[in-house]
Formats: sequence, structure tokens, C-alpha cells
Amino acid sequence: MGGFNSGRRGGQATVASCASFVLSVDTVMRGYTKALRKCDLPLPSDDQPLSLPWNTLRWTQSGKSASPAKVEIRLELRARDGTARLRYDIDHVTQKTGPQDYSVSMLATPCRFGGQRWWWICPVTRKRVGKLYLPNGGDRFLSRSAYRLTYACQRQDPTGRMHDRSRKLYLRLGADYRGLDSEWPPKPKGMHWRTYDAICDRLEVEADGLDMGVAQLVEKLSLGN
Repeated sequence: MGGFNSGRRGGQATVASCASFVLSVDTVMRGYTKALRKCDLPLPSDDQPLSLPWNTLRWTQSGKSASPAKVEIRLELRARDGTARLRYDIDHVTQKTGPQDYSVSMLATPCRFGGQRWWWICPVTRKRVGKLYLPNGGDRFLSRSAYRLTYACQRQDPTGRMHDRSRKLYLRLGADYRGLDSEWPPKPKGMHWRTYDAICDRLEVEADGLDMGVAQLVEKLSLGN
């Protein structure tokens, strides 16, 4: 059986803004599922596990044609579990990983309406996760909690989070966010008035919070003088 592309755009993914390479089990298994359909192979079982050939997943950076990283993956799957063997030698932003060759356990759980969902088992925390991360300075793909990585919203101050929530609400109204104005965007065609009023109420809460934040900042500056 030939190899399969486990990523989008011909087996390529995009480097996250936090300088972490992300290995999504959904992306990997999407290629595996296509290969099964194309080659008409039987589903793996505990008695007859399915071993797939080596496949290469590449990452690309936006605006750059060169591929900064690649990892070779080989899957061995059974009915409800499996392993993924990883091989790579990545020249990260400031530090090389060095040659790496190890296996990551996998687990399949049944979906509510049929089929199954695959997960990684983090080599450190032993918890099931959908994505593994290789941040700058790391050498293995591990879970977010193993590396103690934070989400972008956790690094923001309260004002930044209020602007982010307001931006998402504006998107629901089909408008671009350029700061909270005195009047909200008009109701999109087809949206119920009850939904529109609820969004405007939430925008009002965010606007009040931003106004309070500005007032507190002005007061602090005044006391400092």
C-alpha cells in the first residue's frame, strides 16, 4: 500500500504563532481514513493489526516557501488502540531537537452516532489529548499541560480579553470591529431579533467594562501626579 498525506495542502501544516509545532491526531487520522477507502482495506482488529508505511508530515511558515520542519510517522493500529512512531530532527527557532525516534500511544473511543474518535496519549501526563506540541526549546511532542503552555487569552490583560470578546460578537453580526461605538451594527438579515438583542446586551456589558477600565486608569494616573 502506498503512503498517505496526513496533513492539509499535500501533507503540510502551519506553524503556530506561539512557535510550537502542533501534531493533530485528527489531521493524521484523516489521511489514514482516506487511505483505507482508497485501498479498500479491512478495518484493523486486535487479531490483525494494521501497519502503515512511513509517511512524512511537513510544516510551512506563512509567506515562506521553504519547509522548516518535517516529521516521519508510522502507524500501527488495532481495533481500539495503536502506536505512532515518530522520527525527526528539527532545527527550531533557537534550538535543535537533535535526532528523535520514539513511539506515542493512541486510543480510540466510540462516537455517539457511530464510528470512533482517535486520541494521543501524552507520554508524560498519560492523559488523552487531541494535539501534541513541540515548542521552541523542547525535543518531544507532548501535551499542552506537560509543557505548561498557556493559551493566548491567558496571557492577555482584562482589557484585551474584553476587546477579543467584542470582536467575536461583531463577527456574529457580520461587521468589522474597530472599537466599541455608541451604536451597534445593524441586525443581519435572517437573524432573529431575540438573538440580536442578546448579542447587543453582551456588547453593552463589554463596553461598560472597558469604560470602567479607562476610568480606573485615568484615576491611577491622576493619583500618580
